[in-house]
Amino acid sequence: MAELVGTCQEGELYLIELRLEREGFRKFLSSWLLRTGSGQFLIDTGPAAVLPQLLDGIKELGVNRVDAILLTHIHLDHAGAVGDLVECFPEARVLAHPKARRHLEDPARLWEGSVEVLGDLAHLYGPLKPVPREKLIGGVPGIRMIETPGHAPHHASFLWGEYIFAGEAAGVYLDLGDAYYLRPATPPKFFLQRTLASLDTLLDLAGDESILCFGHFGWARGAEGILELARQQLCRWEQIIAAVGQRLEVREEGGFLSLLREEVLRRDPLLQGFFRLEPDIQQREKYFLDNSLKGYMDYLSLGPF
Repeated sequence: MAELVGTCQEGELYLIELRLEREGFRKFLSSWLLRTGSGQFLIDTGPAAVLPQLLDGIKELGVNRVDAILLTHIHLDHAGAVGDLVECFPEARVLAHPKARRHLEDPARLWEGSVEVLGDLAHLYGPLKPVPREKLIGGVPGIRMIETPGHAPHHASFLWGEYIFAGEAAGVYLDLGDAYYLRPATPPKFFLQRTLASLDTLLDLAGDESILCFGHFGWARGAEGILELARQQLCRWEQIIAAVGQRLEVREEGGFLSLLREEVLRRDPLLQGFFRLEPDIQQREKYFLDNSLKGYMDYLSLGPF
């Protein structure tokens, strides 16, 4: 369940895969466990529904103390288990974007919004328990927090040595061995320029030896190159979607969202790995592809969807 990603003089990094009880939801949810001389830290927690798996993964690594939980953002699939974890590890403190703090203290509106957007998937993820205000902190020694809004206004990334924990700032990634699949994570409300600016911020920090750690799923060496490709992909999608959207007759006929999906799958080289994914994972990705396309449709005023 826990996979060693890398070791260095400063510590060790592990990836804990978390599987939801729904077809296709493997190689998708994860938490990162970082062991350093100054403490033991989790980056993202996964949803509340997978808490037992996360605790098993932590136990498997012989960890009985978590000093801090770092959240890239507070969507249920990344932060849903945080309230439960601070009960399991009373010493743990929580670091998140300043805009996320009030929703962690009182997640009622976050839950309502999640149900509205995700429907039954939100219920499958499970609700987020409140995090007491005294548990919230502004930083962790040795780990740099970088504000990277775009996927969410409260999105942050973290830098530790050569590792960049990018959440969904650079999209969703799957390693296919001799290739990879990369797609934007751009749900409504989406603002292209804000997302591009965040990628530029990460590009300024990245080098050829940097390792990019994704919220979904895994990691890739050569962070600078991946981030640049992700930036190009965002601009490519804008061009494709805007061009199709100019065909008013297509928009009026219905099936516009399906047509957009077909177009990006046909014309975006970074999506070609989709056709090598297992069928159940393809079905999962169709759902999230459509959600990302809806973000662009809203941004380009091509709705309703």
